[in-house]
Amino acid sequence: MVERELMRNTDVDHDEELDARGWNCPLPILHAIKVLDRLKTGQVLRVVATDPGSMVDFSAFTNQSKNTLLQAAETNGEFHYLIKKG
Repeated sequence: MVERELMRNTDVDHDEELDARGWNCPLPILHAIKVLDRLKTGQVLRVVATDPGSMVDFSAFTNQSKNTLLQAAETNGEFHYLIKKG
């Protein structure tokens, strides 16, 4: 099992989940933005993706927005993100 993490906080529950497996850039980010738009501040979105570029994309997105990347991890070709709406 291969696992790579940028940041980890396993105690965080999520309010909404987005399955972005099989989608290529920019679809995971675009759909995540739509879901985040309907969440309330402080709620958490969990995203599962298979696009390797999504690691860079979600990191850049959260750095340029009010949202916080709580977790970014890769396990066996799946990328898991927890994003807190800011």
